[in-house]
Amino acid sequence: MIQFDMEKLLGKLFSVINPIGSYFFITLFSFVNRIRNRKKVLIYTDSRGFEVTKFWNRKNPFSSYVKYFIFRYACDVYICPHKFTSLLDFLNMYKASSKKYDFVILHCGIVDFAPRPQSSFNLMYEDKQHLINNYDLGEKFKFETADNIKYEGEYTSSFLNKNVINSFIVPELRCIHNLIYVSINPVLDSWRGLYWRDRPENINDQLILDKELKNKLPNVIDLGGMSKEKVKEYTTDNVHYNQSGFEYIRLQLVKLIKANKSFK
Repeated sequence: MIQFDMEKLLGKLFSVINPIGSYFFITLFSFVNRIRNRKKVLIYTDSRGFEVTKFWNRKNPFSSYVKYFIFRYACDVYICPHKFTSLLDFLNMYKASSKKYDFVILHCGIVDFAPRPQSSFNLMYEDKQHLINNYDLGEKFKFETADNIKYEGEYTSSFLNKNVINSFIVPELRCIHNLIYVSINPVLDSWRGLYWRDRPENINDQLILDKELKNKLPNVIDLGGMSKEKVKEYTTDNVHYNQSGFEYIRLQLVKLIKANKSFK
């Protein structure tokens, strides 16, 4: 109980520290935990890895389940490092690193899978074009709109498609030792939460692409079957999590790690 209260106090303290300060403490805890011979962990998330409703929590790992791992492991942490934080960014970072980790938590993909208007698709394509070229994926990328649904006057398409996912993303992720993939929960069409507008009518097409990963990766925190009640209970806006949601994800991660001998 004393340890839990101390962690809660530290979490609140770090919540008011800017991202630069947060990463100082991540480095400090990582150094201490390496001395204590704790396991080395990489955590990479998009905007679902931090609490989004308070400006001081922006990109703050101590506002989410990530803090649990920072306190207990020698962690390298990447919290939404790009405007469009993509699975391509994660793979590029991982492949460029020589570090070895005991396990990797990957909470990323919704930016790649969620249908987006063509103008947004084009912006993301321009932003990732260097990666698309580096991995010779140009011929596999295209704006696909099979259902002819428009959002704010534009047709929509997911950034990644099944071809890219199955020919490149999945094989690369399967090569990463002890990767844990945190999946995507459904979006409710009858509830916005704190989000200021409706999401695309076909938003849950993202679950189809998410399933391509879930079915082919060995270690998954599967949020795809989350009930309507749980979506409202665990998220602020159908996408980003509140403290109840972060605690649920933390418990699922801890359960998976404890149950899998390869993580010990």
